[in-house]
Amino acid sequence: MKWNINRQGRAAGRHNGGFTLIELMVVIAIIAVLASLSVPVIGRALESARRAQANTEVAALHSAVRAYYNEYSRFPHQGDGTAEYIDGNSRLLNVLRARDGTGNSGHANNRRRIVFLEVTDRSLSDDEANPDFVDPWGRPYRVMVDIDFEGAITPRDHDEAEVLVAAWSLGEEPENVERHITSWK
Repeated sequence: MKWNINRQGRAAGRHNGGFTLIELMVVIAIIAVLASLSVPVIGRALESARRAQANTEVAALHSAVRAYYNEYSRFPHQGDGTAEYIDGNSRLLNVLRARDGTGNSGHANNRRRIVFLEVTDRSLSDDEANPDFVDPWGRPYRVMVDIDFEGAITPRDHDEAEVLVAAWSLGEEPENVERHITSWK
């Protein structure tokens, strides 16, 4: 077999090692198809991670309120109603985090200054004075306590729960009660 060598020292008629425009377009098209297939999967994984985080935080909030009760023989609350619903949890959060502020002025509701709940800064709302503990979707966690110990409370939008403490998140779909993350299921 005879090789024709050109002036650059390469065999004549051979491909010079670069991509043609067609090959480049095919590679870009393949990458685009793969990326479009992975976007929904990534979205579902992120939503699953948010739900797992909310489940963990709801359980931690529930446990913190129960631990407060075990320590002080009463629930942390702001009123004297029966089953108290706390919409926006900054006052409760101050008590459970042993912070001086609204709901715990001068540490009146947590005199021993016990930290019952650790919360990262990214889990707090933007209100610097009275931040709420927010779920991964940016909505405050909801809490209800059975102050009169009747043994049953009815959290808003839910059936009656045979619990003394209820904590929940509205989740990604606030209108879909079945998708809420609750401490009593």
